[in-house]
Amino acid sequence: MAPRPAGDGVASQLTELVADSILRPRYAARTILDLNISQRVLIEAGIAISAAAVVLSYLTLRLVPNASDPLTTALIANPLAGAALQFGMLMGIAFGADRIGRLFGGQGRFDGALALIVWLNTLLLAGQTVYLLILVAVPQLAGLLSLALMFWAFWAFASFVAELHDFESVLPVMGGILVTAMVMVM
Repeated sequence: MAPRPAGDGVASQLTELVADSILRPRYAARTILDLNISQRVLIEAGIAISAAAVVLSYLTLRLVPNASDPLTTALIANPLAGAALQFGMLMGIAFGADRIGRLFGGQGRFDGALALIVWLNTLLLAGQTVYLLILVAVPQLAGLLSLALMFWAFWAFASFVAELHDFESVLPVMGGILVTAMVMVM
């Protein structure tokens, strides 16, 4: 796909990256990979996003007390453990995206996988913030938004992994993600 004309300033570039991430996730993934962000910065960003996710979970529980499961409630009671678990999952997903993709001939590297997973988690955090606002303002739309966010996250993740590893098609990556998830649940 052809790149969009660049706007002026960081805010404009960030807005374009968010829009591309939503509408053209492979293109956005390539943009992020081309930034060559250091692993140290990615880890710091991952920690920050993990902490922010725990704060958002806490706010959700305070605003909608019945919207949580027992595990989430327990993790919110111990925010450090919650953030550590969130960060561990983020790192595990990046590691899995790197290693499993390479098993199938992918060319990606861990730092690229980490950059994409941190960015995806940033977008999901923004989406969850919008979801929380909708849940409070117009609860009837919250379920639809949640479903749309879930499907978009799956498509974006598969697109990011496909771009990371230079795979031709997103569909086999989607299948690989589903199979991997099923194996992990067993």
